[in-house]
Amino acid sequence: MNLTSKRLLLIAVAFFFAVFQMSAQISLSVKNEEIRSVIQKIEKNGDYRFFYSSDLPGLDKVITMKAENETISEVLDKVFKGTEIKYSVLEG
Repeated sequence: MNLTSKRLLLIAVAFFFAVFQMSAQISLSVKNEEIRSVIQKIEKNGDYRFFYSSDLPGLDKVITMKAENETISEVLDKVFKGTEIKYSVLEG
């Protein structure tokens, strides 16, 4: 797959997940962890499920961030800051 195809794939791929309570507040603190690992932590500690391609560019980016009683959208905005990863929140 060439670079142009990967970029198009990245633009076309969205993160989809079911949220049982979209207004629920979550707290998360990570230091020097890959985005892939952060996504797994969010899943393990909450009622969130992520559906994505495991070879999506950007998942290996190492981040440090902290969120205190924030919505899932606010947390994901922090997680994906500085990447081209886009997501969608689906309820139900």
